[in-house]
Amino acid sequence: MPLVPAICTQCGARLEVESTSDAAICKFCQTPFITEKAINHYNTFNNTTNNIRGDVVNVYGVSSADFVIRAGMLEKYSGMMTDVIIPTTVSEIGIEAFSGCSSLKSISIPDSVTRIGNRAFYGCRSLTDIVIPNSVMHIGYRAFEATGLKNVLIPNSIKTIDYSAFKNCSNLENIAILGETIIKSNWAGSQYMFCGCNSLVNINIHSGTKVLFKKTDSWGDRLDKEIVIPEDIESLTNEELDVLAVALGVGSFARNIVKTSINNVDIQKLYNERYEQRRQQEQQERWQRQGLCSHCGGKFGIFSEKCKNCGRRVAW
Repeated sequence: MPLVPAICTQCGARLEVESTSDAAICKFCQTPFITEKAINHYNTFNNTTNNIRGDVVNVYGVSSADFVIRAGMLEKYSGMMTDVIIPTTVSEIGIEAFSGCSSLKSISIPDSVTRIGNRAFYGCRSLTDIVIPNSVMHIGYRAFEATGLKNVLIPNSIKTIDYSAFKNCSNLENIAILGETIIKSNWAGSQYMFCGCNSLVNINIHSGTKVLFKKTDSWGDRLDKEIVIPEDIESLTNEELDVLAVALGVGSFARNIVKTSINNVDIQKLYNERYEQRRQQEQQERWQRQGLCSHCGGKFGIFSEKCKNCGRRVAW
């Protein structure tokens, strides 16, 4: 049977169909269509425009040409709706696809999407609600930076979260990472995941998640660190806690400004308690080396093993 060009009446994909068939199924969106209508759709479209390449698909949703999709990638949304439903034909949200959509408040992502690209929702200040489906495996660089998100659930399908993914989300309060993933962080340019998230109260991170922290010292030497989140966050050493806090962008123990709990543990309090314990232990060891009372630093009598200050006996 001869094949003739047609355009899917549902998603706008270019097709070739048998002209004698009554109906067919679109190989892109899996929607059945009437062959005669698809052929007429192609003829009408071809007569009105000839400057759009065959690999471009315009999906008509809430308004004409709101979405531009190429080979499954949503390249740009140009509509003005506050609540948007992404078509099920999309497998990837492209670079800056929704960037700067200031009126966008909520978005529905279908489970056909596997990747959210770099800066995909950058600057969507009104975006407060999003559900990331369990099909998404990668969240790109600065994907949700400077959005209005308040609570975020990262599904266990996510394998990597790139640099600064949620940077400067000033309204973000809670985030949960449900599965083992890799969180990338870079000292250069303060490319931390939650840098600038001043309202962030708690981060729940699944055990086994890796936080990769890139850092270069003043000599140009790489000082990369990798922190694997344990089941008990308190089992991390002080150095590991410090690296984790800096890498996530929630503060620095060196400046005493860590403000966010991790897995409901107040890590600032934990760090301070450990620091005080270590300081006391080092002080006691120093007093003991000097022949002083290890409890209070007092002196012992010449013929007595008791401290003149606290009355405790010398610990040999």
